[in-house]
Amino acid sequence: MIADILIVILVGVGNLPAKVVMKTMPQELKEETKDHPNPPLWRMIIGFTAYILGVLFAIGISVYAGYEGICRGYGFWEIFLRYMIILFGFKLFDVVVLDWWLITKTQFFQHFFPETRGSKGYKRFGFNKKEQVMQIVAFPCVCAVIAAVCVWIG
Repeated sequence: MIADILIVILVGVGNLPAKVVMKTMPQELKEETKDHPNPPLWRMIIGFTAYILGVLFAIGISVYAGYEGICRGYGFWEIFLRYMIILFGFKLFDVVVLDWWLITKTQFFQHFFPETRGSKGYKRFGFNKKEQVMQIVAFPCVCAVIAAVCVWIG
């Protein structure tokens, strides 16, 4: 799933409209890129195709994790733990690699959006703290529902 997200970012950032790329970025960056021109249509097709394939791949990974757990005879708690590891592992990657390293420590986005060079938005680690905490709080509930469905199906 992590490789999936990295591919979507690497292919998508330069090929998607700024408002799509900046949707989850700090507010300063959204403001600074509001007049950024969209890439040509052929590049946007590549970007949205990568995005859609990334979403489908993530869904496929999630379904396979449940299917494989059912095939192995896992019970509720084993499936619950499996999904907790997947979701919290992804969240750790999201916070450390995407939010901290990619946004605040590299010049990756400035390459595609030069108007954001020197922006204070790149220094605001924790800009999406509320959303991150809400996701972390929701994970056990989501994992419990998925585990219950898997046990019911199996």
